[in-house]
Amino acid sequence: MGNLLGAISLIVGGFLALLLLIITFKPPRLSFSVLILGAAAFLIALFLQGPTQQIPLVLVGVRTLYDIVARGFLFIVATSLYMGFIAGIFQEVFKYLFIKKGSPDHGLQVGLGFGLAELIYLATYAFMSLAIFGVSSEGGGFVQYTIPGIERFLVLIFHTLTALYMCVYKLRGLLIAILSHGAVDSLAACMQIYARVIGYDATFYASMAVLYASILAINLLLIRPSKRAYFSLNVSEKYSNKNL
Repeated sequence: MGNLLGAISLIVGGFLALLLLIITFKPPRLSFSVLILGAAAFLIALFLQGPTQQIPLVLVGVRTLYDIVARGFLFIVATSLYMGFIAGIFQEVFKYLFIKKGSPDHGLQVGLGFGLAELIYLATYAFMSLAIFGVSSEGGGFVQYTIPGIERFLVLIFHTLTALYMCVYKLRGLLIAILSHGAVDSLAACMQIYARVIGYDATFYASMAVLYASILAINLLLIRPSKRAYFSLNVSEKYSNKNL
């Protein structure tokens, strides 16, 4: 039941994040076309990100995660930083390109569409795995089942807030989004390498706690200036449009 509960947790976490964002920002309406723009940004970034991350490793003879580990600690760190910051650059740059001339509400919904597209992508993969390999009989604790939901809750909010922050603060916002995204994804990449080779031990779970705490901290740092700018700029735009 572990993989089934994990897949359900993934969807529940995303739904709760969506609900929290709607309650917090109260968008006048959700525009399907703008959400699709965010989804398009995700798909383009995903399409370009993968080969850019993998090709340099293949060129230096890396075929598996064990090849990375065999080259030592510094190579693991360098690879994790490269993977993480390539993800941060591609994802945040393409979000920025779709929002830089839009209103704060446009930016919010592009980020939301981006995060929801990633959620749908991961949920589709999870349920396809269930259809192919079946439901796992392995047991697990409450924390193990809720990990996918916690991650998706934090990440969907992160994608939405970074998009809004970039919309309001332009290039400065883009730089902060890339740095924060690259940092957390680098830690996540290092954890994936560790888990595949060493396993899910106490060190892995401690690192996971640091990762989630870091994403939560970034979300808390971004939400106040983003929310303040979102409401003030939206009010200004409505007032300007009313006087035209």
